[in-house]
Amino acid sequence: ELTELFESYTCYDKFVGKTVPVWFSTEIGHNRDLSTEQSVGHTREYIKTVVPRDDSLIGKKVMVKIESSSKFHLAGFVVC
Repeated sequence: ELTELFESYTCYDKFVGKTVPVWFSTEIGHNRDLSTEQSVGHTREYIKTVVPRDDSLIGKKVMVKIESSSKFHLAGFVVC
């Protein structure tokens, strides 16, 4: 019952379709489903945000268009 409750709610759906500023550090993530690497950044609210890997993002703030959300992070692409 508790597992069903946990899996039933989402936190970040309101960000899908929006463009938000994201700050990138040196963290690199790995998408196991697609076998790809991702650059990992965080929004102002410190929500983990992943985009396709781009090492030139390290130490920068860029605008990211959010395509999807999950329980623990946002996913999108850099727009500027």
